[in-house]
This record gives sequence, structure tokens and C-alpha cells, in this order.
Amino acid sequence: AYLSKAGQEPGYKKTNQDNVFSQSVAYPSGTSASFFGVLDGHGPNGHFVSAFSKDSLPPALQTCLRADQDIARALKNTFLQVDKDLSKGRIDCEFSGSTCAVALLEGGWLHCAWVGDARAVLGRKGNNGILEAIALTKDHKPDDDAERNRILKHKGRVDRLVDETGEQIGPFRIWLKYAWVPGLAMSRALGDTLAHRVGVTSEPDTYSHELTKSDQYLILATDGVWEFISQDEAISIVSSCKSPEEACEKLVADAHERWMREEDGVVDDITVICIFFSSANS
Repeated sequence: AYLSKAGQEPGYKKTNQDNVFSQSVAYPSGTSASFFGVLDGHGPNGHFVSAFSKDSLPPALQTCLRADQDIARALKNTFLQVDKDLSKGRIDCEFSGSTCAVALLEGGWLHCAWVGDARAVLGRKGNNGILEAIALTKDHKPDDDAERNRILKHKGRVDRLVDETGEQIGPFRIWLKYAWVPGLAMSRALGDTLAHRVGVTSEPDTYSHELTKSDQYLILATDGVWEFISQDEAISIVSSCKSPEEACEKLVADAHERWMREEDGVVDDITVICIFFSSANS
């Protein structure tokens, strides 16, 4: 099940820049797999970027799987192809882009790929019977050593904003060497053509995991969830629900309520996919 809720800002009607999909993709052998994804657009055309990517990722993966049945390589090539199509298309991506986290379920295996700070988290029952949250993704942030080195190698700059008193504020962001643009707070994304000139990339990281009976739940969510809810909390919330639909509703409602409380009525877009494996119901 999945659910997406637009954010809000006092005195301003906000467009939901998140997107979500759940589709079946066919292998050349004739078997099929389930393909899920969440996307979080940013910038003036972020909603167009995330919508284009949502529509493009499943057919692109199907094409890439026909060319290369190594799933990790196929997922990487899928992201790169969608980004290439974006750069050639009609959407102005100079200052707009999207994060993305996808999961492919096939033959008892779970394959993840992601750019940016959308996350995939697995709920697994440990040997002691206690449910634990397993991070399947790691946020792509500019201050990570490997990410920073790539930005610097491409003559970009990683820095925080400075207020009128000279104090650094907010997260580390990516800038051109001699200009305070584009100010991207993630080091990998789809779109963002200006940031791509200084080392931001659309090549995802990938992770593959063979599912076991201990694996109970899978959550994919944009950072609207993760800003104020920890991965352990999210798995705890989902495990308290009787269905994936209920889990999505509760997770989105809890995230929304925390944004309202912490940010004085400003709420980010919130999107979540919840998957219950059969072992969770037994």
C-alpha cells in the first residue's frame, strides 16, 4: 500500500512535489517482479521532475533488464537513462530535481537503489524476538567524505549558509565555486542539471538482500517521514497496524502531526510505501 500527502505552508497553497509508484515489470524469461518507488521533487519544477521520473522508471527498468540481467547494473542504468531523458526533455531542470528510492522484489530477493535522502527500511525480527529496523539505504549528503571529494573534484564547493552575524546555518549544501547557487542539500539526484556540472550525480547506490522468514516489513518513504520519525519508530508504528493501508495512514498522520508541532504549521510533503511480508501475518 502507499499514501502521499501534500505539505503545507501558512498563507501559501503548496503543490505536492512527491510522487509514488507500484508496478509489475517483466523479465525476458517471462517471469515478473514487483517494482516500487518514492520520489521527492525540489525546486520550481520539482513536481514535474518527480512525475516524469515516476512514469519513466518502470519502462526504463524493463528495457535495461532486457539488455543486462545483472539487477544492480540494470537499476543503475535505469536511473542514468531516466536522468538522460530528463536532460533532453521539456522540463527546465537547471534548479529542479528529485530524490528517489526504489525497491524491486523478485524471487525471494529485495533489490534497492536510491539517490538523495529518500529511504528504504526493513523491519526484521531478531533472534530475541524483538523487531529491529535495518537501514537498506544511506542518505547522500554533501558532507559525506566520498560525496564531498567527488564535488570538489568537479570544482564544486560544499558549504553552509551564513547569516548576517556570520554564523553558519542549516545543512551543508553544494555550490558553484564562485557563486551561491544552486544550494542543493543532497549530493545525488535526478535532474538538477546545474548541480550536475559540479559533481552531483544521478547514479544510484544499490543494495541486494535475500529475504528470510525474519523479515516482516518494508518501508520506503521520502524525507517528510524521516525528518522527525526515526527508523526504529517507523517500524514500531507499522508493526502496530493490521494492514499495509492502516500502516501508511498512521505513519503519514504521525509525521504530519510532528511537522505541525515542530515547525509552527510548516509541513513537508510526506510519502510512504508499506509492504507486509507473509511472515508478518503468521
